[in-house]
Amino acid sequence: MTPAVSDTAAEAALVRVFDGGRPVLVHIHGNSMAPAQCFERCARFEELFDVAVVGFSWPSEGRLPSGKRRKGVTGARAEAEDRWTLAVVDSTNFDAKGGAVADVIARYRQSKRNGKSSAAALARFLERVGKAHAGASTPQPFSIAAHSLGVHCLKMLLEAGLGARLPVARNIALLAACVPQRKHEKWIPKLPRSDGLMITTNISDWVLLGALWADKFQAKLGASVPVPPLVVAPKTRYVDFSRRSFGEHEYFVAEQGATLEADLLDVFKRFFRSADDIGGGSDPCTVYRRCCDDGLLVCMT
Repeated sequence: MTPAVSDTAAEAALVRVFDGGRPVLVHIHGNSMAPAQCFERCARFEELFDVAVVGFSWPSEGRLPSGKRRKGVTGARAEAEDRWTLAVVDSTNFDAKGGAVADVIARYRQSKRNGKSSAAALARFLERVGKAHAGASTPQPFSIAAHSLGVHCLKMLLEAGLGARLPVARNIALLAACVPQRKHEKWIPKLPRSDGLMITTNISDWVLLGALWADKFQAKLGASVPVPPLVVAPKTRYVDFSRRSFGEHEYFVAEQGATLEADLLDVFKRFFRSADDIGGGSDPCTVYRRCCDDGLLVCMT
């Protein structure tokens, strides 16, 4: 740990990562993850997918930037720091006044504000990643995996006009994206990538269902494959996990005591290691158990 690390020292550390011999995965975590949990997640990615991981931690725990509780949050559930608590919000309690559910919603909304305020920091971080990649002697390819409200941070970055500072990643994965489904086809193509784009969905994702109600019935991109218009581009896929991941919000790492099935492990491993999810000559119906549409745009596991 280096408090107040300088840009020079940070870039030197990143250069060592890119010269380390393994593909690099840049991870932007989602809602209600303290820094220690972010780095635990990075270690989990390294263990599962044989990548070197660089994580971006942002204030997602639902507190004010000062670290204090937001006014009106009683603490009934505010200290849990449980990224699954949003799943308690549903049609029966989303407008409750006071109590544990109201706390969860207030923390989530503050996290969204913090994500918007973190856009410039995220752009600066990714700019450093790009410079380090360019400065490495034998640079490994890198991809980006953003989860849940981490996708919101990316969207806010683009809406703030900071997209020109982003490096070109090989692949970008938008995992269980907690952003509006509506008009996603307008901003996602602005993400700079040289190869694949994966947008994962799960119609029974309890956390995104809670977010839908917390945001007054706003459909979330990661909850289901959208109706057209879609993002149509080479090696772009909407991957539906609804049949394989009932209720899950973190199906790409299979936490909570679960095991990531071999075929899903292989897909994520290739994609996170900056390769194609469907390799050259591979049968899409072997890669994705329930196959893909004719244009390989929508695939089902």
